[in-house]
Amino acid sequence: MKYLFFSLVLMLSATLLSAQEKIEVTSEPAFDEIGPDVTVAKLRFKLPEKLRNQKLRIELWCPPKQSFISTDFPIVEGTKLIDSTVYTEADNYELDYLYPIRGEYRLKLTSGDYVQEESFSLNENSSEVMNFTILVFILAIFGLISGLVIGKGAYSKAAAQSLEMEG
Repeated sequence: MKYLFFSLVLMLSATLLSAQEKIEVTSEPAFDEIGPDVTVAKLRFKLPEKLRNQKLRIELWCPPKQSFISTDFPIVEGTKLIDSTVYTEADNYELDYLYPIRGEYRLKLTSGDYVQEESFSLNENSSEVMNFTILVFILAIFGLISGLVIGKGAYSKAAAQSLEMEG
C-alpha cells in the first residue's frame, strides 16, 4: 500500500515538474487574429530555467495538403517552413514570421533531450472570404440573367415556329 502511495506521489510530482518546465509559446497578435499572408506575427518562446543558455531547435511545418479544397498557395502545403537552431541567452526568444496559408501548423521545439510539440490553427483571411462571397454572388446573378435571356430567346423562337406552322 505504501508503495502505491509513493508511486502516485512520484508520478504527480513528475507531472507538476514537467508542466513547470514547458516552453510557453505565445503570439502577438493571437493566433486567431492572424491573417495568413497579411499579418506579420511575433512568435514568443518563454523558456524555463533549465533551457536557458542552450541551443534550441525550432521547426515549423505548414498545414498538410487538403484532399478537396486547396489553399491559395498549394506549393507550400505540408512543407517545413522553419528549421533553425538558435542559442537562447535570455529567458525568452522572439521570432517575427509571416504565415503563408490558413490551416493547422505544427511546431517542434528541441533542446538536448527535451522535445515539445505544439500545434495552432490560422483562419482564412477575412477579406479573401468576403471577396470569394462577392464573386460567387456576381456569378450567380450573371448566370440567372444569362439563363433568362437565353430562355426568353428560345421561347420566342419556339413561338415564331408555331406561328409559321399555323399559317
